Amino acid sequence: MTSSVLTEKEKEVVSRLVDKIIKYDMSAAAIFFLEAYKPMSFVGSQIMLAFQPVVNLIYSFESYDVIQEILEKREGVEYILREIEKRERERSRKAKKKKDASKDEKQ
Repeated sequence: MTSSVLTEKEKEVVSRLVDKIIKYDMSAAAIFFLEAYKPMSFVGSQIMLAFQPVVNLIYSFESYDVIQEILEKREGVEYILREIEKRERERSRKAKKKKDASKDEKQ
């Protein structure tokens, strides 16, 4: 399975979504939810499609359609999971380096 299943626009939307997940420290919750949601991803995307008119009345989500299309594909859910895990590892590495650097300064 390759990430070529997603278009560049879909990858961009996933990137913005993952940025927010990491920013609000919601990686574990997002991974748990997406892993549980994976078998039902198509059904969930169809529910999003059904609620789209109501959601668009309340909120103006330009990427709502794109997210719905991504979740329609099982590969899309896998791609989101991989991106969250990759960014979380990067964040952990940076935090560890920062912690080690501050330890060295104190010594």
